[in-house]
Amino acid sequence: MSLRSAIFFADDFLAKPAGLRQFPPRMTPQGPHIYISADATELGFLREAVEATLHKLGATPIVSHRTVEPGKTLSETIRERLQDCRAVIHIAGQCAGPEEPSTRERQTFEDGRRSFTQFEYDLAVELRKELYVFVCPEDLVRAPADPATVTVPEPPELRRLQHAHLTRLMDGTRPYREIHSTAELLKILRPLGRSIRNRSRPIRRRIKPGLLLLLGLVILISAASAVWWQVPRPQPVKIHPHRPGVPPSQDPK
Repeated sequence: MSLRSAIFFADDFLAKPAGLRQFPPRMTPQGPHIYISADATELGFLREAVEATLHKLGATPIVSHRTVEPGKTLSETIRERLQDCRAVIHIAGQCAGPEEPSTRERQTFEDGRRSFTQFEYDLAVELRKELYVFVCPEDLVRAPADPATVTVPEPPELRRLQHAHLTRLMDGTRPYREIHSTAELLKILRPLGRSIRNRSRPIRRRIKPGLLLLLGLVILISAASAVWWQVPRPQPVKIHPHRPGVPPSQDPK
């Protein structure tokens, strides 16, 4: 298991993340951008709770509201928003959600048919983002404060599509966590967000005291040497012996 996976599965993670905005991420100067991938119809209350928590922690949550930027398809817009993110939080429930139009003509999950939420997961894997997966079982407990959502039963082909997606998530290839309540998810997210934020900061290397002392000695010796070479020194006096019988004025020097 990688270090990232070990941190992900530890209950007491490292620290907190930072305040969060929506997209586009280039306009948000705060914290690391974290993409929230979840079907709004079934798990909208979880997505809102995660977004609010990330805001408080100082990260920048990126939530796709299925709005398309001019001149681009929705898939292209999602790709651009996700590409600028440091990490992706993927929350999978029992519903597939709206389908990605370009894959609708395909018959099965194995053929590449995807919902938008499943498409976001595929993009996160393709772009090699830090990916944190949470699976919600059918007995997911709603807190009293969770807004009520009306889930319309999906047609059989979409239920099969989501079943195949959940099977892939839980096949052991990548780490995931199963959650049973909003409180459980947020308890995991707080230290996880702090860890992502801390790893997004530039590394500040501290100079060791011994190195500072050595540097100070080098500077002191260099300065002393420069002063020593600039101090004027007395010139040596030449003394010539006097020869007897020769007046001093005529004595050659």
